[in-house]
Amino acid sequence: MDRIYRQAQLVIIWLGPADTYTSDAFNAICSLANISGGKFENLNLLSDMLDFKPYKTLGIPYLPKSMWRAVHAIFHRPWFGRAWTVQKYALAREVTFYCGSWGVHGGILYNAMRFIHSVGWSY
Repeated sequence: MDRIYRQAQLVIIWLGPADTYTSDAFNAICSLANISGGKFENLNLLSDMLDFKPYKTLGIPYLPKSMWRAVHAIFHRPWFGRAWTVQKYALAREVTFYCGSWGVHGGILYNAMRFIHSVGWSY
């Protein structure tokens, strides 16, 4: 299987059908992915994700609780809980995640996850 994923031009990962959270989740993920590392390295790790100040510092629109619920829902879909799925992402040259008709490049999803984890907002 590893050879298949390494040689593929594009691996499409299906997260399942869209639901009421999908559009908010993908919009939030795209906002979070655009934050450069330099901006969040100095962000107070104890800051609250529902406080307006960090968003001003980061230069992104405020993400209300409903959008964080949506991000949580996406990252708790079954695909993310399966250990063997990591090879699809790690070995592929290029990955696109789809949830219903919503799609996002794997690099965008990775950058958003990296930001969320780095600032301690993954709880």
